[in-house]
Amino acid sequence: TTVAWLAAYVQVEQFSTLEVSLRGSHVRTLLIDGEEVTSASSGDMEKEGQAKLIAGKHLIVVQANLDPDSDADWSVGVTLEADGSASEAVLSLNPVRDVTIYDIIDAPTIGSVAISPDGQLVATSVGRFLPGTDDRESWVEVRDTESGDVVRTWRGAQMSQVAWAPSGRTVSYVTSHGSGGDRTSTLWLADLDANTVEPLLERIEDLTGYRWAPDGNSIVFMTSVDAEENPRGIKRLEGLMDRWATYRDKTYLNLVTVPGGTTRRLTAGALSTDFNGFSPDGRMLLFTRTIEDLSRRPFSRKELWELDLVTLASELVSEFGWLSGASYSPDGTSLLIQGGAVEFGGVGLNVPDGMISNTYDNQVFIWDRGSDTADPITRDFDPAVSSAMWSSADGNIYIVAADRDFSRLFRYDMEQRT
Repeated sequence: TTVAWLAAYVQVEQFSTLEVSLRGSHVRTLLIDGEEVTSASSGDMEKEGQAKLIAGKHLIVVQANLDPDSDADWSVGVTLEADGSASEAVLSLNPVRDVTIYDIIDAPTIGSVAISPDGQLVATSVGRFLPGTDDRESWVEVRDTESGDVVRTWRGAQMSQVAWAPSGRTVSYVTSHGSGGDRTSTLWLADLDANTVEPLLERIEDLTGYRWAPDGNSIVFMTSVDAEENPRGIKRLEGLMDRWATYRDKTYLNLVTVPGGTTRRLTAGALSTDFNGFSPDGRMLLFTRTIEDLSRRPFSRKELWELDLVTLASELVSEFGWLSGASYSPDGTSLLIQGGAVEFGGVGLNVPDGMISNTYDNQVFIWDRGSDTADPITRDFDPAVSSAMWSSADGNIYIVAADRDFSRLFRYDMEQRT
């Protein structure tokens, strides 16, 4: 079968109805923006149709099929008339057009990104909506950081949370299946050198996140447990925080060995636990719990705990009112604390006497646990800190902060204290 495809573009400046006439001698079909408008068989010399178009440029395609049993010359033609005036529709062969809403909402978007330990590769989880549908597809790409070329890709259902093992060329990512209470997730390990992809955790309910241990021999993963439904239809509030719809849902920490996949529960109880970070040797980890406390602002307090992964002994490190993050220094002797300026007795305050500071303006402190002293390194730094990371590569602290309308990246030089 011989098939010819003919294409052109039509531009309309407003909502228009096109009266279409498809002429020819053989089998043919007219499509506008991928939708069939009209079609004709070999016996139909002319077939009419109608297309309603929004303002903008639209693709016209005619599929013409050669009928070997027809003696007529193979020809095809199209006539378009927009709202009674052909001048309202402009035909061209130029594909350049204005950006549409579908270019924005259907464009591939990056969900997560991670750099390999040697800096030579970058792994990203990418997703997009299939054009013209509400169906979403996702995949994981590994690209060369120098050339930008894709060196490996994996596709699956709802892929996300890409990360690298601390050493080697192993990529981890999560695939999710189902929705709502039936949603399960699988954590995969993809070894680029061995060219293998194997599941480490399979069909885990309500997997919310995971972090690699520094030695690469284990992974901490977080799971949530939804509160039981109340069959009475009446809810007795246990406190002000109980007004939140998800307050009774709990989050817990778990550990899985790599390789092997042996799991064990790390936290439990009536309070949720949030992971904060590993110690440099991977033996200790920090987690927080939030407790309602109506005696003082902000009417809740956060407990910072340290857990020994060898003995499973836990120790309360300190309590905070405005804590937003905590992590170890590269040598493990200090903690990098993110929170309001009023923490540590107000050592981070930089406002006139008698004035209340904006406690949502996050500050960064270096807390020496041995001497119990806190250094407010961002007290004279105007942008509001969003996140901070103490690099083991150069010993400096990297900060993402809100600077007016921008989110900017800053480096705090430990030697220069700038």
